[in-house]
Amino acid sequence: MGRGTVAEPWRIAVFGTGTVGGHAARAVQLRGDMALVGAKVYTPSKAGQDVGELLGGTAIGIEAVDDVAGIVSAAPDAVIYAPNSPMHGEIFELLEAGVNVITTSGGYLFYPFPNAELTAELEAACQVGGASFHGTGVDPGFMPSRLPLVLTSWCRRIDRVKMTEAAHMVDYPSSTTLFDLMHFGHPLDPANCTKGPIGERIGVAFEAQVVQLVVGLGAKLERVEQHYEEAPAPRTLQVAAGTIAEGTVAGQRWRWSGIVDGAPLVELEVNWILSDELPGWPKKHGWRVDIDGDPDVHCTLETGGGLNGDDECCIATAMQAVNAIPVVCEAQPGVRTVLDLPVVHGRHLSNF
Repeated sequence: MGRGTVAEPWRIAVFGTGTVGGHAARAVQLRGDMALVGAKVYTPSKAGQDVGELLGGTAIGIEAVDDVAGIVSAAPDAVIYAPNSPMHGEIFELLEAGVNVITTSGGYLFYPFPNAELTAELEAACQVGGASFHGTGVDPGFMPSRLPLVLTSWCRRIDRVKMTEAAHMVDYPSSTTLFDLMHFGHPLDPANCTKGPIGERIGVAFEAQVVQLVVGLGAKLERVEQHYEEAPAPRTLQVAAGTIAEGTVAGQRWRWSGIVDGAPLVELEVNWILSDELPGWPKKHGWRVDIDGDPDVHCTLETGGGLNGDDECCIATAMQAVNAIPVVCEAQPGVRTVLDLPVVHGRHLSNF
C-alpha cells in the first residue's frame, strides 16, 4: 500500500487557521486517507496552542507553530496554504524542502503569472524539491476554469464563454478582506481597482484565469481587457465585517475579457455585493456559466445547507484544496493547473 490509505495516510499541514484554512484543517481530520500533522499561524498568541483546540475541537497533541521550519520538521506530504496575504518566500521554502503546496490565496499565486521572474522562481523551487504547486479555489479556481472547460465538451463550436459570479458578502466576517483589501466602505473611486493589494493581487488572479481558459480552448489570446464599476450604499449598512456608511462602496463589478480575433472569447464577471438594494445588481448569491456555440449551454450553480452563502463558499473553497491533495501529490514536479491535473472529486465519509 502507498500513501492515501488508512494505514499510511497523506500527511497534511495548513498555513493559516482562519476561515478557509480552518475549514480545510477540519476536513482533513475527517478523512481516513489523510492526517493533520501541523499548522502554521500568523497571530503570535496562537503559536504554541494545541491545533485541535484552535480549530474549535478537542486537543490532538500538536502545537501550532509560527515558522516554516516547524512545519517542514513534521514531514508533511502537502501544505494547504491559506493565509489572507501570501508570502512567496514561505512557498519557495516549502517547495524546495520537497513539500507539495496547494494554495487558496489569490493574487500572484494563480497561474500563468504576468510576472515572468516569479514564474521562473516558482518553477525552479518545484524542481529543486521535486514538489508540485497548485492554485485553486471557487472563484478564482473552479468556476472560471474547471467548470467551463467541462461544459464546453458538449459543444462542437464555441463562440463565447462567460462566467458570472454574484457574491452577497453581508455575512463575510473578515474586515481585513472587505475593508483593507477590497475597499468596501471607502469613498467611490474608479481607481479603487488599481489601489493597494486589490489592484496588485485580485485583478492579476482573475486575468490569469481568463488566460488559462483561452489556452485550454486552444485559442490565441490577443489581450485581456478589464472593466470596473462601483455602487454606493443606499443607506448606512451593518454587515458582519463592520459598518458601511451611506454613499460609500457597497457593490463592485469587475469584468475581464479575453480577446481572440478581435472579439471576447472568454468573459469573467464578478459582482461583490453588500446590499440587495442596489438597482440593476444581482439579488441572489450564485454562479452562472453561459456558452454561445453549437449548441448553446447554460448552467446555474448555487450552494445551500450551510450557515449562509459566504460560509458555504468558504467551505467549497477549502474543499477544492483538500480534494486536490491526492492528484497534486501524485503529479510530476512543477506548477500544475487544471490543464495538467486529472479530475478532482470529493469522497464519501461514513463518519461525517
